[in-house]
Amino acid sequence: LNIKYELSASMTVQFRIYNLKGEKIDQINVGYQQPGFYTEVWDGESYPSGMYFIVSENESQLSMQKMVLLK
Repeated sequence: LNIKYELSASMTVQFRIYNLKGEKIDQINVGYQQPGFYTEVWDGESYPSGMYFIVSENESQLSMQKMVLLK
């Protein structure tokens, strides 16, 4: 899965992946990045098909996206 995002200011970025039960199953620590457009890759190969949530967090905001993993 490609996670595309844009930064308007320099900041530290982190993504957390949750299952439908609300359990954190994976985490992507991107680190400090400059303003711009980026793509991170999450490998869901070891997880079953289903619905998951991606929570992105940085110093200024928290956002959540829903995704469906189909194999």
